[in-house]
Amino acid sequence: MNLEELNYYFTKFKFGDDSFHNLMKKRIREILLISTVYDAYVLEKDGRLSEQIYGEYRQLDLSTAPRITTATFSEDIFQILKNREYDLIIITMRINDTSSFDLGKSIKDKYPDQNMLLLLNRQSYPEIVNKRTEYLKIFNDIFLWRGDPKLFIAMIKSLEDKFNVDFDTK
Repeated sequence: MNLEELNYYFTKFKFGDDSFHNLMKKRIREILLISTVYDAYVLEKDGRLSEQIYGEYRQLDLSTAPRITTATFSEDIFQILKNREYDLIIITMRINDTSSFDLGKSIKDKYPDQNMLLLLNRQSYPEIVNKRTEYLKIFNDIFLWRGDPKLFIAMIKSLEDKFNVDFDTK
């Protein structure tokens, strides 16, 4: 076998050495979680949410876990968004002074390309969401929290898969 034939077979059968590293180019690295003080407490009561997510990432052999910044509805969300860019905003459901829908719409009006998820935390909230269908287009998706931090992994990975599916499947 000459060098030309050897090179031909090497090129033909080599395992895509760089192709794996080109997958999942767009990842979620910074998350802003907007919730009520009570919801923040509930999400954190079994240990820091960030630590739980980091633990889940390690257990699944995933690379770098995203950083989560928590803010409450009482804080100036637009000042927070002005100071740092976020790949994802997660808004928990709220029915009081400012609704999650109104806040989401305000954010989307100012940052039209911002990715946002709505996190429901009560079994009755899907009924409310179904009555406000005009707001559903604001959010990339809607999830129901039942106390398992693995939901956050599913939320993050679901959105990353949507970002990357076209490129990765080619």
